[in-house]
Amino acid sequence: MSFESFYRSGDVAYLIIAVMLAEMLFLARDFKKYSRLLAGLAAGVFLVLALRAALLQQAWINVAVFVLLSFVFHILELVQWLRPPKQQPQ
Repeated sequence: MSFESFYRSGDVAYLIIAVMLAEMLFLARDFKKYSRLLAGLAAGVFLVLALRAALLQQAWINVAVFVLLSFVFHILELVQWLRPPKQQPQ
């Protein structure tokens, strides 16, 4: 299988998602510290799925739904980062 066919088949998206999931598992070791990153990773996964839908020339609505879901998770990520951290009980 050549790289071109790997790219055109959309399988490259699965490779990217696998790398992102490996990153999530690595960060899960310190889950409390990195829990705010999960929304960002979800936003990235949906962008990659939009890329895959575009590579496979799926209907525009498929691409739009994935981009919209990515936007929703990105807004959630921004809200989490802009919210002040909760005070730890002493």
